[in-house]
Amino acid sequence: MQRDLRTIYLAELKKFPTCLAGLIKGVIRMQCVSLLFKVMIVIFLLVSSAYAADKQFDSEQMLSDLESKLKFTSEQLSSLKPAIDEKSAGLKKSMHESIDKGFIHLDELAGKLDTVTRDAEKKAEEFLSSEDMKKFKEYLNKIDEKAIKEMKDKAVAEFSAVLDLTKEQVKKLKPVLEESLTELADIFAGLAAEGNQSWEGLKQKYEKFSEELKGKLQDTLDDRQMEELKKYNEEQKEKIQEALYSV
Repeated sequence: MQRDLRTIYLAELKKFPTCLAGLIKGVIRMQCVSLLFKVMIVIFLLVSSAYAADKQFDSEQMLSDLESKLKFTSEQLSSLKPAIDEKSAGLKKSMHESIDKGFIHLDELAGKLDTVTRDAEKKAEEFLSSEDMKKFKEYLNKIDEKAIKEMKDKAVAEFSAVLDLTKEQVKKLKPVLEESLTELADIFAGLAAEGNQSWEGLKQKYEKFSEELKGKLQDTLDDRQMEELKKYNEEQKEKIQEALYSV
């Protein structure tokens, strides 16, 4: 049975990026079938999140929204199209970069989305009235909020898959996990404000954050899940170090 599963998964590797394929091959060589299922679930979440971002924030979809919801004219839409195309491309790029890192840097993502939004607004100011401009800004802000929410949902879903949470556990812990993402974003924001802080300084803050999160989850998770949480936090710490401090 294991040989059949390995054959199937190896055949599917062509659908994934090289780095993910390497990860799966490593698991297959270790013959860790249960772990392999978890890896496949997490990869599916990553790929589906990227696909959802491409579909939800497609420029044509955004232009359709502006026509149906804001009642912009065809002339206005034509003038806005270059700005919307750039907004869509920048938004999707930022979300893909966040997914590729393997951890959610909400503060950085929010900053990138805000920059792209300001650029689109600047271009739109040339031909939109003040009233339409106000509606356009509100629409773009809602789009950014939606993107942030989607990334939070993706992070919770990945965490749930890794720890194999039950539906009841997910329902109970989702507010705690979303709050932890905000706390982690605050840590990164502090890092940016302080300048180029050493890895040891950030490491201490992350380990403190991890311990506090562990305390919030320990009454809901069983022993196996607590062990998985420990491993997950260590893996996230390594990803953060590699993303922020590797040369």
